[in-house]
Amino acid sequence: MSENPKTFGEVMGRDLSGYKQVNAFFLELCHGLMGFFPALIAATEEVVVCLDKELLVKVAKTLPPRTCKQGDFLMLANIKGSFGFELNSRKKEDAPALHILTESEFERRVKEEERPFKWAPGLVSNYMTKEEFLETLEAAM
Repeated sequence: MSENPKTFGEVMGRDLSGYKQVNAFFLELCHGLMGFFPALIAATEEVVVCLDKELLVKVAKTLPPRTCKQGDFLMLANIKGSFGFELNSRKKEDAPALHILTESEFERRVKEEERPFKWAPGLVSNYMTKEEFLETLEAAM
């Protein structure tokens, strides 16, 4: 079994029969600042990317309450491999593979992990726990 490609450049010019263009969704904190503060898979720190809006709502319900919004982008996805690439990326060939969260993975993580999802550190809020605030301070240093 071959390893999943790590960048979009690794799949360019190859047979894309296992890929499909789809709309992908993510959550990010609302703020008036520069920066991207998305929902993350806590264990891997990967951005939560879903192909199903209903699954994204389930993820949102597990997160600490913060003002957030849903974003979307076009993705060249390998559904079977649960990964894909943002098609509008400025990085072109260097665009990294993004993990796609599936319903079964969500269910497993919620069952096995105490806090399977978290907000990216870096943006302070009145609704942060002490641990989240300390993580944000550590990330800033």
